[in-house]
Amino acid sequence: MESLPNILIHELSHVHIRQYAGTFKYVKDIPGWFLEGIAVAVSDGGSAETITAEQAQTAISNAARLEPDDSGRIIGHKTARNYGLEPHMYYRQAGLFVEYLNKTNPRGFEAALSDLLNGGSFRKIWPRHYGRSISELWRSYEKSIGA
Repeated sequence: MESLPNILIHELSHVHIRQYAGTFKYVKDIPGWFLEGIAVAVSDGGSAETITAEQAQTAISNAARLEPDDSGRIIGHKTARNYGLEPHMYYRQAGLFVEYLNKTNPRGFEAALSDLLNGGSFRKIWPRHYGRSISELWRSYEKSIGA
């Protein structure tokens, strides 16, 4: 019961983005890791309660990690299972990466999110606002945690 408010915030973030972006864009353009990561970040860890940041970073260092895509898929989002991860591990890793993106460039993150919600392509917003692709940003994140 004590995690219920965070889980509710997590789920409401999905509803908000889907309503704002539209269902087709939500599924086809925005990758699942980003949707889960932003939901975990805004909900103070909602849906990732059983995994600490340290556990997630250790898993990343040991190659048990998500590999962030730069778009969604028409057949549905990739999930924890696609990466061989337990759901809470997947959510925590995604949340940590989204937090990293925000912390390393808060203005860029805000601009990228605004661009995304105003119709910009997920794949194109990161080079536009960060000067690097999502895979390059992931590699920078891995370096920052010593992976």
